Amino acid sequence: MVFPIKSYREVLQIQNGDLSQGIDVIDGEDNSVKKFICTKRHKGHHKPVFSKGWISFVKEKHLVAGDKVIFYKEEDKVGRIRFKIHAKKVPCLLFGFDLRNAIRKATYPGQQN
Repeated sequence: MVFPIKSYREVLQIQNGDLSQGIDVIDGEDNSVKKFICTKRHKGHHKPVFSKGWISFVKEKHLVAGDKVIFYKEEDKVGRIRFKIHAKKVPCLLFGFDLRNAIRKATYPGQQN
């Protein structure tokens, strides 16, 4: 996943010379901690991408193209900043039939979506 250029500077502070940074994110659905590695690209545009942990999250949540993922930050009672993530499955209806759900079933066969 590629970060929107306006947002990544608020979340990630990859220092000059460093190529990656780990980030722990709390899943808004079950409060489990997801670990992502964010890496700067070597060629082209240098904005960070999730290089590790992201695909596992997508598969766990049965996400497909067009679904939404929302990142937000919270401050706890003692002032610590933590990041949360929420995956939202977005329907794509055609004559009452959800095309994205059909894609989800084909992509993740044998699993409850």
